Order: sequence, then structure tokens, then C-alpha cells
Amino acid sequence: MLTHEWENVKLSANGQFTVPADARRSLGDSFYITLSLSADECLVCRSAEDLERDVRRLEKRKINPRVLTRNAKLVSCDPQGRVTIPAAMREARRLGAAISIVGTGSSIELWNPEALARHDGDETSYEALARIGETLRDIALGELD
Repeated sequence: MLTHEWENVKLSANGQFTVPADARRSLGDSFYITLSLSADECLVCRSAEDLERDVRRLEKRKINPRVLTRNAKLVSCDPQGRVTIPAAMREARRLGAAISIVGTGSSIELWNPEALARHDGDETSYEALARIGETLRDIALGELD
């Protein structure tokens, strides 16, 4: 499970960065980079299995997965654990010389540090944790019904 934040990760001029070892172990040496499907201003790195599962779920519900798949790029780590973020994705998320990487369980998010600070400034960590706690409690209570 990916639960860490890596700050000030260097991004080369051609968009290459070193994937943290923990993330490589979880995602594998090849994974997909996608635009976030939420309002977040980040990129998401997901395992092939994770992306394929979501495509199947959408197709099962007769929903075309085009928006998800057209913005997905399969990347592979080189022997040093580096991958290159496509230029169009870097530009779409305004990634510069350094990025922040945030573990979100089964994936990692790639952020412009200023965008992440803005996003985190929208609510305090305590408020976010309280909301998550309430949601998990509601799910647990629902399972007891």
C-alpha cells in the first residue's frame, strides 16, 4: 500500500523522474500515467491491473471508458527506476523542475507542489481526517445492516 509523500522530487527537462522504490514495488516496472478523473490538478500512476479493472467496470455498466483510456500512457521504468512523463501531461498539470508524489493506497499522484499546497489549503488535515472517519464509520454501519 502506498501511504507516503515524497517532496521536491527532481523532474528533468525532458520530464524524467525516479519512481520511489516503494512505489515501484507496488506499481511494478510498467504502469499507466493518467490525468486525474477528479477535480484534482494532478497525474495518477496506476498499475495495469487497476486500470484494466476500472475499464471492465465501466464496460459492464455500458459506459464508454474513452475518457479514462485516451488519457492513459503506459510507461516503463529504466534500469535506474526512471520514467518519462509525456510532455502534454506535464503541460496540462503545469509540472516544473520538482514535483510532489503522494501515495493514495493503490496509486501515486504526481503534483505541482504549488497546486498541492493550494489543494491542501482548501481544508485542514483534521477536517479531512474527520470526514474520512465519518465515511468509514457509515460504511461499517451499513455493512452491519
